[in-house]
Formats: sequence, C-alpha cells, structure tokens
Amino acid sequence: QRLAGEWKPSQLNRIVQNTVSLQELPKILEQLLQGSHLGRTVVDLTG
Repeated sequence: QRLAGEWKPSQLNRIVQNTVSLQELPKILEQLLQGSHLGRTVVDLTG
C-alpha cells in the first residue's frame, strides 16, 4: 500500500520508458542481454 501511496515516486511516468506484460518479459530480457534495451521497464503482473 505504501508503494502505491506515500512511497510512489512523483515522477514515475517520466522514469518508466515501457510497461510490458509478464508474457512479454522474455523478449525484453533478450533485448537487455543484447544491450539494445534502454530505460526502465515496468512488468504489469495484473494482466
């Protein structure tokens, strides 16, 4: 609850470059290992 409230970064939308589903994670991890993925990615565990 704190992460969604008082601890949530105020500029989160400016920090996160991409939001992906859990099913898309292998593709993003491969890009990360190849050095072609830039920025931060949030994994949406809800769907």
